[in-house]
Amino acid sequence: MSKRDIVVKIEVKLGILVGRPICVDFVELIKHLIDRNPDASDYHFVADQLNTHKSEGLVRFVPGFCEDTQDQDLGIKDKSGILKSMQTREDYFCKGNWRIVFPYTPKHASWMIVCVRP
Repeated sequence: MSKRDIVVKIEVKLGILVGRPICVDFVELIKHLIDRNPDASDYHFVADQLNTHKSEGLVRFVPGFCEDTQDQDLGIKDKSGILKSMQTREDYFCKGNWRIVFPYTPKHASWMIVCVRP
């Protein structure tokens, strides 16, 4: 990635795009968006296959935020359990009944990310 890359969020209620430097951690961006919309019943973040969208930090944040009380062994990053690979992490997010949902675009299809206003 170049230094010019940004993460873009869409403020649907306001009808504006807001860009942030890519160096901002994805988990921090998710927390920021949740903090700005605390009354939402659930959150949907369309993401591409970028590794930061399936990070260890995200795997640790989501169940804590969603108050998942199941005693789960997340494993060891790149070695075992849910943290073993990007695919096991994506599977974990797709299987869970979370208040935070990550529909991932197919690989090499990040151009498909769109926002539809209800």
